[in-house]
Amino acid sequence: MKVAVLEYLSGGGLRDALPDSEAKIRDQLFQPLFQEGLSMLSALVQDLVQCGHETHTCIDRDLVDSTNLQSLRQCSPQLHIHEVGSGWQQRWTEVACQCDRTIVIAPEIEQQLQKIVSQLRDAGVCVVASSDPFLHAAGDKLVTAQLLRAASVPHPPTQSLHEFESDSLSDDTVPVVLKRRDGAGCADMLRFESSRMLRNWLDRKRDTNWVDSEWIVQRWQAGTAASMAIIASDRWRIVGAMQQTISLSPEGPGDGVARVAYLGGQGPLALISAPQLLQSMERICDAFPSGAMGWIGIDFILSETSNGSVELVVIEVNPRLTTSFLGYRQWFGHLLADCVLNNLDLADLTDQPSSERGQVSF
Repeated sequence: MKVAVLEYLSGGGLRDALPDSEAKIRDQLFQPLFQEGLSMLSALVQDLVQCGHETHTCIDRDLVDSTNLQSLRQCSPQLHIHEVGSGWQQRWTEVACQCDRTIVIAPEIEQQLQKIVSQLRDAGVCVVASSDPFLHAAGDKLVTAQLLRAASVPHPPTQSLHEFESDSLSDDTVPVVLKRRDGAGCADMLRFESSRMLRNWLDRKRDTNWVDSEWIVQRWQAGTAASMAIIASDRWRIVGAMQQTISLSPEGPGDGVARVAYLGGQGPLALISAPQLLQSMERICDAFPSGAMGWIGIDFILSETSNGSVELVVIEVNPRLTTSFLGYRQWFGHLLADCVLNNLDLADLTDQPSSERGQVSF
């Protein structure tokens, strides 16, 4: 089978992400995601080649350094690297049209994932990705919050920035998070010790090029940060669950503001039972539009309740390959890539109980 794996940031997308005049903002927003994207691309294409597929990818010749490019080239003669420049979108379509299936790795920022999948499908490409309604619901974190709330799935109170400024997350006893409505990972995410501190910070932003509609405010959820991975087709199957490493870096001395960053993870997660994970997955599946396809990552917090039990509080649903793939492939081997393609049922790889799997980090 011919398979195309197209990764947005290393494959040309960073050229168009923001104009050169906003290079500082662009680098702050996308650079933390660049290496993650390249790592996922490298791992997936290696595994697909090992599965026996003729694999194609596109690389921006001006952004990927020679060391990383050479590492990709050494994967196998079955890996075909197409170097791209300013016309990367057209080249992506040309490459994908020559393949039987295509996997897109792209952030939700500026709806890039949804736009790219739609463009490729319009060109007749078979993309292993979710339906447009599902991509929209997961890519818009405010819509995600509304769907989860409507389905009574535990989720932190979430408001648009307009709603927040009118009222309700103004309890100064709990921290809050300001994040992009279309965020990916922890890009551009800030934690404030209180709503009052966020309001003060926002007042200082009024004379800048600030777009309220792009942001949401969410109550900070204390607990253990974690994620589970799903492979979806006609049904959802759990790949596993991992703990996440999240850092808080103060923006300034004593101002109560910290930048949130994702630093990878480790697993397996032993703090929650398989039935709890399954129940949560089923509730999320019911809450979202139909049409989920391929790899789905669900970020959540394990929070202790007043009666001492552990509650799974859903934070985000990521409708794309996530960095945790780097950990799961250490358990399941290269055949996990065939499951991502929906060529192989995940059940064929999960004979080994999760308790017997060794610890992995990524």
